[in-house]
Amino acid sequence: MEPEKIKRLDFKQDEFPQPEYIPLKYPILLCHGFGAILSMLLPSPLHHPCMFLREHGIVAFAPNIAPYVSLEVGAAAWVKIIGKVIRMTGSPKVNVIAHSMAGLSLRYAIHKVKLAGTISSLTTVASPHHGTSLATMAIESPKQAFETFQKLSDYVGNKIYPTLESDVMGAIKQLTPDYVAKFNREITDVRGVSYYSVSAASGKETENNIGLIMIPYNRYIYAREGQNDGFVSERSAHWGRHIGFTNLSHLGQLNVNLPKKYLKNWETLWMDIVKNLSNEGH
Repeated sequence: MEPEKIKRLDFKQDEFPQPEYIPLKYPILLCHGFGAILSMLLPSPLHHPCMFLREHGIVAFAPNIAPYVSLEVGAAAWVKIIGKVIRMTGSPKVNVIAHSMAGLSLRYAIHKVKLAGTISSLTTVASPHHGTSLATMAIESPKQAFETFQKLSDYVGNKIYPTLESDVMGAIKQLTPDYVAKFNREITDVRGVSYYSVSAASGKETENNIGLIMIPYNRYIYAREGQNDGFVSERSAHWGRHIGFTNLSHLGQLNVNLPKKYLKNWETLWMDIVKNLSNEGH
């Protein structure tokens, strides 16, 4: 090799080439929301974010509960898991990051079970804190079509997680804007727990594409609520202190069928969440 070419080569190495270490006071519990398809494709719907956080030195867990259950049943299941995580880690508290419907279940659990002593923070990602018109559409769809969807979903849900009876109808009813408005009047934030939220929008009237299968949902919600991620509108996802926005779709937030060009956005989403927790002393 010519001397001039050798001079242009850069052999300098980073002092710390591994992923950035993010110090947290408490471990993270990642809670998944509504839907069974991902449970058949991955160890858990939030498996990818969990493993990404572990690469950054964070003690993180992404367990499974039944994919189609009411907020009350989901809340009870997550309360049991929080107890298990605390026993496993020896930590007095956990930080919860809840995706989609799980955000409502965890708010319910914190309020009803008085979990301020065991939960330091709740960060919700694209949770329908003000409902989603998609749930209303499902309920108002032709009876025969919805009953077929309900029977199939409950069958799959019971096969995936047989210890809790699937209830897709009960879950969808609790996601309508009317129901969540009543929920919000009763389920208030609890002192001692920090509430953060991240909203999202992609597809129509944004610069990011949305998956082909989600285009009809995206357009339906847009006509009624504005920009959305295919399941939840950007404005519906606001709760507590709004700490961020992502232009990833609802499934893209979980790194499912995510084009490589959006991978950096995905990493930024999860890094920003945990850096906020670190900065806030959680």
